[in-house]
Amino acid sequence: MPQNDKYDWLTYETVFQQQRFARTNEKLDIGLYSIKREEVTVFFRSEISDELLTSLTDAFFPDAANAKAHKIESDQTWPWKQQATAAVAVPVSPVGVTLAASPAVVRLFLDQWVVLPYNHLDNDANSRALGTAETPQVKQLNKDKKWEFWKTASRSCVMRTSRVKDQPAPWTDVHKPWEKWTFADGDTMRRDFRIPAGPPANGYKLALRTPADFSVKTGVIYVGIENQKNAEKDNLDSNWIIACLRSDHVAAIDKKMGRDPATDDLVVLTELLSINEKSTRGEGNLDGVQVRDLSPLKKGCLYIPPLSIPVIDKDFQTRSSEFINLTDKEWCDFWKRSWAVALGKAKALFLLRYGLQHLNPNVQNYLIEFNPAVPTPRPTGRIIIRDLQDASLHREVTWALFGPAGPPPTDKTALTGLTSELLKHEFSPALIKESQETGSVDSKFGPPGLQFLWKRFSMFGGNNKDEEFIARMFREGNRETFQKIAAAEMSELSAPESVVTANTNTELGKIANADERDRCGQYLAKRNDFTHQFSLLYPDKSVSDILELDVGPALQRHFPRMNMVERRKFKGIAETIDEASKNEIALIKKVRTDVIAKTRKLLLAVMADWGRVHNLAYIHSAERMLGVNFGIDWSLLPDPSRHLRDEKINGDSELKWEEDTAKILHNYLASDEGQNKVRAYRDRGWQPAARVFGLQFLDGNSIPMEINPVKMVRGAPSKKWIDLTDREGYIHVYEADPNEYHFEIVAFPDLAGGSFSVSDLINKASGPILDFGYIKIKYVAG
Repeated sequence: MPQNDKYDWLTYETVFQQQRFARTNEKLDIGLYSIKREEVTVFFRSEISDELLTSLTDAFFPDAANAKAHKIESDQTWPWKQQATAAVAVPVSPVGVTLAASPAVVRLFLDQWVVLPYNHLDNDANSRALGTAETPQVKQLNKDKKWEFWKTASRSCVMRTSRVKDQPAPWTDVHKPWEKWTFADGDTMRRDFRIPAGPPANGYKLALRTPADFSVKTGVIYVGIENQKNAEKDNLDSNWIIACLRSDHVAAIDKKMGRDPATDDLVVLTELLSINEKSTRGEGNLDGVQVRDLSPLKKGCLYIPPLSIPVIDKDFQTRSSEFINLTDKEWCDFWKRSWAVALGKAKALFLLRYGLQHLNPNVQNYLIEFNPAVPTPRPTGRIIIRDLQDASLHREVTWALFGPAGPPPTDKTALTGLTSELLKHEFSPALIKESQETGSVDSKFGPPGLQFLWKRFSMFGGNNKDEEFIARMFREGNRETFQKIAAAEMSELSAPESVVTANTNTELGKIANADERDRCGQYLAKRNDFTHQFSLLYPDKSVSDILELDVGPALQRHFPRMNMVERRKFKGIAETIDEASKNEIALIKKVRTDVIAKTRKLLLAVMADWGRVHNLAYIHSAERMLGVNFGIDWSLLPDPSRHLRDEKINGDSELKWEEDTAKILHNYLASDEGQNKVRAYRDRGWQPAARVFGLQFLDGNSIPMEINPVKMVRGAPSKKWIDLTDREGYIHVYEADPNEYHFEIVAFPDLAGGSFSVSDLINKASGPILDFGYIKIKYVAG
C-alpha cells in the first residue's frame, strides 16, 4: 500500500527521507510550560495580519487584554523598526548580551506569563532546552493543557495552538507542581519506529489548516533517531536575531512591491514571532522558540520538500529505495525541471529582489509547489523558500538596492551606510559579530560573493558527493537501487551471502534462549551492514582489516539498551562467523565495489545534468530581470555524460566551473554598470527588462530544442559567447540592435555555411524563419 496516497506534505517531510532522519507522521501532543514575561524578549514581525496576531496572542500571551499589546512592545523594543515614539523604556536585546528586565517592562507585564511548548519526545533529561527542568521563572501547565503537533523534516514542528486559559482567569487554574517529563516515550518511539506500510491515521491535512497553525522551532536533542546534542540543537541558534531581521526585511519589500503571495513567482516563509530568554542559564545556555508563518501555503496545492525526491517513486505515493529511478529518463527529466530549474530561478529572484543568498541552500530549505492532477501532481513552477536564518545579505546587490549612490564598500563595517535602518542595524557594534553577508562569508560555505551553490549544497548527499552519499545509501539499506542498476553483479552475491547466512544460523542455533537468540540475530544483521559500509569507505583496506574495524559506536546507537556483557558475547559470535566466512566476504566486497562505482557514475552524471539546467535557469533569470547578457561561454562546462565514460570519477570540475562562472556575475554586479542595472530593476518595481529579440530553435517536428549550444557574435562593441537554449528552445538577447548580431549553431557547423546574420533572418521575404527540414530557426522580436 502507498505510504502517501493523499500527497500529504508532512508525510513527505517525515517518512519520505533518509532512514536515519525518518520519524512518525501521526498527530502527537506537546506539553506546555510558562515563563515570566519579564524574563524574555519578544519579536513580532512587521506587517502581520490581525488574524495571525490574534492567534499568536491567544496561544502565547493569554494574559493580554489587547491582542496588539505585545506587538506594540516589540515595535518599540527593536531599534530597526523606527518607531516615532516609545511608550516604555524597553531594553534592546542584541545577541550575546545579557539584559535585566527594565522596571518599565516589569510594570507593564507584571505577573504575566508566556506559554511555550516543550518537545519531550525529542529531548532527554540532559537537554539544555528551556523547559527541561524546573526553575524559579518556569512553571509547568496541567497535563490537559497541550497542543496538537506534527513533526517535520527538521527540529521544527507544525503546531495547532490554542488558548490555555481565558484572559482574566488566574494562573493557579493551569499551573501545577513540576513533574519530570516522560522522556521514555520518545525513546520508545525512536526504538520502535518503522517506515509505515500505509498512510497515516491522523496526519496533518494542509487543506484543513487553521489560522492557529504555525511551524514552531524549539530546542531538541534528537532529529529522527540521530542524537544531535553536539550540534547544539537543544538551544535556539545564537544568530536567531538574523531570522528576525530577514523576516522584517522580506515583509517590507513585499509591501513595497504590493505583491500577492498567491500569484507571485516566489514565496518566502517568514518568522512571525520569536521569544527568547534574556539571561543565560548554566553554561551560557540561551533558548527560546521561533514561530514561522504557514499562511502563504495554498490549501488547494500540494507541497513536496526536495529532500524527498530520492525516495519518491513515479506514482508520488510510494516510498522507494533511494534513487531507484536513477536510470529512468522520464523520472529524471521530471525532477530536473520541477526542482533544479525552478530552484535556479528562485535563487536569482531571491538575490535580485531582496539582496539575499542562502549560505547553505540545502534541500531542506525549500518546498516545491504542485497542483493536484491526474495521474500525478503537476508543478506550478514556484519554489517556497524557508529558513531565513541561513540567508546572507549579498553585499553588492544589497548596496545597489538599498544603498546610496557610489560603488559598494570593500569592508562590511561600511554597510552602516545603507539607507535602510533595518539592514544597517545588522552591522552596528552590538550585532556585527552575528552579521551574515557574502563579502565576509566563512570559507566552509564557499568563496565570498555570488554563488550558485548547486554542487556544494543543493544536490543530494554530503559535500563529498561521490563518496559519502553512496556509502550512506549502502548503510541505510537501499539494496533495491543497486539491484536495479547492476542486476548482473548483484546476482553474484547470492551464493556467498548464503554461506555467510548458513554460518550465522549455525552459531545462532547454539543459543538456547529464544529472546537472546533473536536479539543476537538482529545485532549480527546490523553488524553485517556496517561491515560492508566500512568496506566501501575504506577500499584500500584488506578484508582482515575491515573485519577488525570497530563498529561498536554505530551499533550502540541502534541497540542503546544492550549491556556490555551481552555486547561482548555477541561480538565473539560475530568474530567466529567472520573467520568462517572470510573468502565469501572478500567476494562480496569486490562485487559491491563494482556496483558502487557504477551507481556513483550514474548519480554524478544525473546530478551534473541537473546542475547544468539549475545554473542555466539562474543565469537566464538574472539576465531577464536585469536586461543584460552576461556572455557566459557554456562550452567550458564539462559534459555531464562524461561521468558514465570516464574510468576515474571526478566531480570537482563542475564545482570549479560553477565558482568561476559565479565570479563573472559577481564582478558584473559590483561594477558601475551592474549597480545601475540592479537599481533600474528596483525602479521598475522589480519587473523584468524588455527583450530586444529572441531566436527559437525547433527540430524537424517543430519541438523546441533544449540545451542546444548557439554561438552569438555581436559586432560593436565586440562580444562573443556560446549560450544554451532554454526549455522552449530560445536564446534571449537584451542588448544592442539585432542587426549587430551573427549566430552559429554549434551542433551543426556545416549547416548552410555555419554562420547566419540576424538581419538576413529578419528581412527574409517568406518570413523570419530558416527551415532546413531537421532544424528550424525562428526570429521573434521583443
